[in-house]
Amino acid sequence: MNIKVMYFYLLISLFLAYFLVDVVCITREGHRISNTDLTHAQQKTHTCKKERRTSLQAEFEKFKTEIRNKNVKSIEDQRHLFYQYYQPILKTRLTDVSRFKFLDVGFYATLYDTRNKVPVYSAYKLYLYMKKESSKNRHWIQNPDLSVREQPNVKDYIGVGELKLDRGHLYPHVYAPTKFMKKYTNFITNIALQYKKFNMNTWKRMESALYKAATKMCISPGDEIFFLTGVIPSTDNFFKNMINIPDYFWTAVCCDTSKAQNENDRRNGWSFAYIVKNLNETSLDINMYFVKDFLRDWYGQFVQIFSNYGNVQECLFNPTKTVDVIQEIFIGNKKDRFYLKGELLHFYKNIHEHF
Repeated sequence: MNIKVMYFYLLISLFLAYFLVDVVCITREGHRISNTDLTHAQQKTHTCKKERRTSLQAEFEKFKTEIRNKNVKSIEDQRHLFYQYYQPILKTRLTDVSRFKFLDVGFYATLYDTRNKVPVYSAYKLYLYMKKESSKNRHWIQNPDLSVREQPNVKDYIGVGELKLDRGHLYPHVYAPTKFMKKYTNFITNIALQYKKFNMNTWKRMESALYKAATKMCISPGDEIFFLTGVIPSTDNFFKNMINIPDYFWTAVCCDTSKAQNENDRRNGWSFAYIVKNLNETSLDINMYFVKDFLRDWYGQFVQIFSNYGNVQECLFNPTKTVDVIQEIFIGNKKDRFYLKGELLHFYKNIHEHF
């Protein structure tokens, strides 16, 4: 072969080799930059989430400061949210204790089940001395006092409407007097999945009727009203195999008159509980009890709900007053079916022979 031809092929080979090495280097650099960008993007996403959570915690602390400025006493000691400072104690195995988290929001408190991703109960009061403000804020938010693994993400609830479910408040949004207090009833830890028709009808009517009756029948100077609203979780009904859809919702209420300014009013306190099955119907059965009978029949999981005070058990100062309050609720809710149970039924019959 001619020397010049061989030299030509050698130059071509060297050029191609140099070109291919350059392409490989450029490709590797591109991948490096791409991977670096991806890493930066992931770090940025993590940073953004961390910043959002930090921002939420800062806002939460600001909110607590606002509560203090408005003299809501319970912010310093959540026991003030419970009758006679008694927080209901769960009967549970020691191995299960860690799954339940007590969350103090300031003006209400929640016991949260991190396994079922549902509140056990929320405890709250009425702040009648505070000016009521209207707000339709339904911006759901995670509770900064729990880790992200211990509670659902807001996006985890996407699709609940397709199953005819709503996110129902345990501490009612309508009971919170001010806008900033209403906002924080929207913590995910204060909601449980209710069927839409139940939430918008029976449960809504009972919240309204109970509020009207309580604010009419527990208003003597020194009286306080305590509420516990909770759920009985299902054993095998979960949304997205993660968020429990409860079988029942219940509320227990106590009018504490032990500190009434007028001594004659101190024996007029009352209490009762009611429970409703979580069904997608517009009218449902409501079972009503004295609290001790409710615990016996439904919720042996608690030692007590309301503490004993002297000879007064479960805040039942005056059973006749309880009947008067229940009658007010009957008047306020004529679309659902009420069933009095246990001693409450017998006591009611003794007062109203024609019941």
